[in-house]
Amino acid sequence: MVEAAKSLFDSITTYRSVLSMINRGEAEDQYLECKAPGGPQLGRDLKTQLAQAASGFANSGGGVILWGVATDKQPASGLDLLTQIVPIGNVQQMLQRINVEL
Repeated sequence: MVEAAKSLFDSITTYRSVLSMINRGEAEDQYLECKAPGGPQLGRDLKTQLAQAASGFANSGGGVILWGVATDKQPASGLDLLTQIVPIGNVQQMLQRINVEL
């Protein structure tokens, strides 16, 4: 299982690789979780979601969290498809909040 997560991680090397995932209609799965807060804030809900995703990945062979990528749930399949890149503003500020508040 770790190999699949690492392979996904290694494939996401540039902004273009994320755009490619969106254009291919990729969906979140057991190795991929996306969050799009729209700014460097880290509210209670996002903290909980981030902690749950990190914990789940830690207990299941790894995974990738793409911060700043929005998803849209498809009614027919129930899948969360990657839809767009959403800038988060000050990345250093966001990283500090993640490291301090979790």
